Amino acid sequence: AEEDSTAAVRWGAARPLGTALTTLGLVREDDEAERALTKAITTLRTSPARLQLATALTELGSLQARHGQSEKAIETLRQAVELSEHCGARPLARRAAEELRSARRALTPAKDNEHGLTRQENRIAVMAAQGLTNREIATALHLTRRTVELHLSGAYRKLGIPGRAELGGALAKSHRADAR
Repeated sequence: AEEDSTAAVRWGAARPLGTALTTLGLVREDDEAERALTKAITTLRTSPARLQLATALTELGSLQARHGQSEKAIETLRQAVELSEHCGARPLARRAAEELRSARRALTPAKDNEHGLTRQENRIAVMAAQGLTNREIATALHLTRRTVELHLSGAYRKLGIPGRAELGGALAKSHRADAR
C-alpha cells in the first residue's frame, strides 16, 4: 500500500492514491490510520471515484466509533450511507448504516441507569468495577486507553464518585434504585 501510495503521488492520480491511502488506513491501528483515511477522503473528493470515497468514509467512521469519537463517527458515517446509496452499493450502505446505528447508540443514555451514563460509559464502568484494568478494557473493546479513561471520567462525574474504588457500590446502588 505504501508503494502504491508513492507511485500514485508520482502519477498524480487521485483514485489510486485514495485507494492506497484507504488500504493504509485499514492495516494500521495507530494515529496513522486516521490520518491516512482522512487524506484518502480529501483526495477522493477531487476525483469521480464516488464508490471509493464511500468506502473510505465508512472505514474512517468505523475507526472513529471504535476510538470513542461517536459524534465525529456519526457525521462521517451519515455521509458514507448517503453516498453508498447514491452509488447503488447496497452491501456498503448496509454496513455504513449499521455502524451509524452503533455510533448513535453509544451516545444515547443507557435505559437501565438513573445517572444518564451512555451505553459505552456503563459498559466500561461495569468492566472496571469487575476489576479489569484500563488496558484490559481497551483491548477487549478495541479502544485506546485514553478513550477508556475519558469514559470512566464521565461515569465518575455522573455517578458523583471520586474514582474507581467507589464504582462497584455506585453502580449497584444505581441498579437497586432502578429496580424499585
